[in-house]
Amino acid sequence: MLVKIGDHKISLSNLDKIFWPKENISKGDLIKYYLEMADYILPHLHNRPFVMKRYPDGIWGEAFYQKQCPGHTPEWIKTILIDNRKMILCNDAATLIWLVNLGCIELHHWLSQVPNLSKPDIIVFDLDPEPPAQFKHTLEVAMIIKKFFALVNINCFPKTSGSEGLHIYIPIKPQFPYTMIKRTLKILCTQMEKTFSHLITTERTKTKRKGKVYLDYLQNGYGKTMASVYSIRPVPGARVSTPLTWQEIENGIDMNDFTIFNLKQRLEIYGDLFLPIYTQRQDFTPLIDLINKMPDLKY
Repeated sequence: MLVKIGDHKISLSNLDKIFWPKENISKGDLIKYYLEMADYILPHLHNRPFVMKRYPDGIWGEAFYQKQCPGHTPEWIKTILIDNRKMILCNDAATLIWLVNLGCIELHHWLSQVPNLSKPDIIVFDLDPEPPAQFKHTLEVAMIIKKFFALVNINCFPKTSGSEGLHIYIPIKPQFPYTMIKRTLKILCTQMEKTFSHLITTERTKTKRKGKVYLDYLQNGYGKTMASVYSIRPVPGARVSTPLTWQEIENGIDMNDFTIFNLKQRLEIYGDLFLPIYTQRQDFTPLIDLINKMPDLKY
């Protein structure tokens, strides 16, 4: 099927192929969702190198990462050369749908933007509970992070990962290189682990995290990517990575409540709760100063 999106024509294929067998969600349904959500999604992808993870046969088929744009990429798609690799910038609806047609169920982006690729403008904490720890324990850790950053007047914005955990996004000015950011966050997370040793771990070996919430700061590295807000995840139920209010975090939520089937209705109620991620730039310096002054975090 040939469709026109903006000024560009795109050939869509295999629209009837079922990507979620149990839910009977087709590739065409996936494309429809992203086309309807493009106005909300694109500002969060703008000028951020895009890494493709392709599921050409749906969520139970073989998947593969693809950083370099394919040889058949249309000339009108914006690209950038990074480390001798041509990568895509998903800056318009036509590019978004072209990528989804390749089987990109989820949308992965860098934490920095052109032209400041060496300096991130987003910090991310990736929170993942390891059984018998539950999702409710992840919500507890999110509140700990929020309260700490309140000490330096920095706002945090939570979203479901769309998989098993939570992501906490913090928009910052692109002031410092990734190495400085990651070093500071490593110190912070290590201190949190000491203070809340019953709840938090930074242990990278999965088998050693049992019963705790893994607090991952390593995603804050050059070239690392995160699943974008409003990205569908290749999991049963077609869950969507969804912005949350802090009131929802405090009251408790069920991660299964945020799916392709109800996301648009939620936006009608809340609007884009992640709007500050690309409109608000916060100073990271107070956090560095506080970390350097505090051998132990007590709050």
